[in-house]
Amino acid sequence: NCGYEVIACEPNEMRRNIAVQSGLKTVLPAVPLDDANIAGKVGLVIDCSGHEQAVLDACQVVRKRGEIVLIATPWRRQTELYAHSILHAIFHKYVVMRSGWEWELPGHPTDFRTNSIYGNLAAALKWLAECRIRVDSLATKIPPREAQQAYQNLLHKQSER
Repeated sequence: NCGYEVIACEPNEMRRNIAVQSGLKTVLPAVPLDDANIAGKVGLVIDCSGHEQAVLDACQVVRKRGEIVLIATPWRRQTELYAHSILHAIFHKYVVMRSGWEWELPGHPTDFRTNSIYGNLAAALKWLAECRIRVDSLATKIPPREAQQAYQNLLHKQSER
């Protein structure tokens, strides 16, 4: 919808299936670091994992001066990677790294910044109304009395979605 060819990388099979059901055409189990048609040619990577290996993989798959946006919070250390590995890739590929701080965008368009939080929300709601984005498989409705169990399932990564 925004002019990008989207490639999703998701190690969890259940979430890969949800991504396909949601309309994504290319959903892979891992970042295709060895695929010459992709590696070094990606313009934008959005990392939603908070996992340092995923960020290093993003640095390696993005093109020179490509952009990486970190959405998820790195709550805990996942690997034994050193920051040097990521910094080396950033420096030598001229990677633009951004945090997921949404307030970097203005609330409303300005003369020199046409993108805005309001514009993004309006576009997302329009796409939902036009059924351009399928979201029916992204959530499960539960009765309020089962909320505690739902939170426990999420905490222990036992949820169905």
